[in-house]
Amino acid sequence: SIYDDVLAAMTAEAADILAGQRVVRGVTERLLHAGSSDLDARIGDALRDLGEFLDMDRVYVFAFEGSTIRNTHEWCAPGIRPEIDNLSAMPVETIGHWLPTLSVGRPCVVSDVPGLPLDSPERAVLIEQGIRSLIVVPMLVRGELMGFVGFDAVRSHRTFTPCEIGLLQWISAVLTSAVVRERADTKAERAERRLA
Repeated sequence: SIYDDVLAAMTAEAADILAGQRVVRGVTERLLHAGSSDLDARIGDALRDLGEFLDMDRVYVFAFEGSTIRNTHEWCAPGIRPEIDNLSAMPVETIGHWLPTLSVGRPCVVSDVPGLPLDSPERAVLIEQGIRSLIVVPMLVRGELMGFVGFDAVRSHRTFTPCEIGLLQWISAVLTSAVVRERADTKAERAERRLA
């Protein structure tokens, strides 16, 4: 009956929401309790958990380093080629079209990479990686763009739901917080050693 179909759909949606909350809680707890010695491993675990939960092909973190961006962490689904070694020092101009959007805290969503204008600077890099769709979410610290978290769909095109985008923004904020805390801890440890 229609009632049973609606109830089944609502039950499935509620189960998905609860599963998402469990993933977010687990990722958040691991990242916020990570020490400087295990933060990289915890970030890798977080990317894996997100990628598996959202059925993504590749999940990664990029950091801005002067006039370049560097892929610092990456998780890939089975059968998906890692790109981290190929993306160690890309000019920031490669993602120049994204900067105004990311800088104000909004995600960049590209639902059809091959459909990007031929002259867009990021198109060739993305196609070379086999990406069909992607979303990148900014990592902001006091209004300054320090990097971004990205999610690639390689096997097929992907449309990101508002719920998924919200989840990705939350995780990006938690990752940013963990990285900032780790940098502050490292700076404090260096200062203590100099004073000792």
